[in-house]
Order: sequence, then C-alpha cells, then structure tokens
Amino acid sequence: RKIKDPAKILTKLDKMLKLVLHQETSENFDGMDVSICLIERIYEEQYLISFAGANRPLLFYSNSQGLVEVIKGNRKSIGSVLPDIDSQYENKLLHLRSGDSIFLYTDGITDQSNEFGKKFTSKKLITIIQDSIESPMQIIREELDMIVNRFKGKETQRDDITVVGLRVN
Repeated sequence: RKIKDPAKILTKLDKMLKLVLHQETSENFDGMDVSICLIERIYEEQYLISFAGANRPLLFYSNSQGLVEVIKGNRKSIGSVLPDIDSQYENKLLHLRSGDSIFLYTDGITDQSNEFGKKFTSKKLITIIQDSIESPMQIIREELDMIVNRFKGKETQRDDITVVGLRVN
C-alpha cells in the first residue's frame, strides 16, 4: 500500500482487522498491540525515528542524558472494539545520535509470571536495560534472556517474548 507513516499504518491496520474479523456485526472483541518505527538517516550518525504505538511503548536511551525514557504509544489497540482512551494514532519523533538506543518489546515479557504469580513488569525490564546499557547489544540480549528465564523458573511461557534493540554507533 506504500504507506510509510507509522500512525497511518496503524490506522489502516485497525480498519482492516475490524473488517476481517467482522467486528461491526459480531461479538468478536479481539485486538492486538503493536509498535512501529520508521527510521530515516538524516546525517552520518543522526537518525529521525517516527514512532507510533498501539498500546505499546518505546524505550529511548539518550547517551547525552544517560537514562532510559519511556515514550508511550496511544492507548488504542488495533482491531479492538473496546473503548479506547485515544481516538487516533499519533507519531512521536525522536532524534538518535551516536550512542543512543531504542527498544521495542511485546507485552509477553512484562506479563510473564513466576511461580508466585508475580509479573516481570516494565519497571524490571527498564532497570535491566538501564543497568546494562553500556554493554554491546548481544550482551544485553544474553543478560535479559538469562534474567527472564531465571525469573519465570518452571512457570510456562504463555505469550511471545520479543525485545528488539537498536543502537546508533
């Protein structure tokens, strides 16, 4: 469809899913949460990120600020007919420079529970990323994988766990 704008992609996806699931005439309340980034190179080591999230955030680490910031998406799921807080999807713009990073993740990681019924939580994920942000991305991945597996123990994984990280060098 040649749509590059993340908010427009989410809007189109929302309309298409409602149509495919016949949500106007059925009692199907299914939906999904999604985040999308358009990454455009501006200069040698500078990028413009257009981010839109359907009930999903983006984590942004600014090397100059030294901390991980949560960039919230819209509180509106794709396809869901349940009442949403936001009426439409909006793009958030970020400038990435050398040393900056972004992370996108599914709710499977934050909703993963352990044997005591405690959830992993976004706060725990952010702390792990903040504490290991100086490490190479591969090390962050390995550490996160180890911590999540230790946390869940013998509890079954009931949802996908996906974390995507990108760093500008």
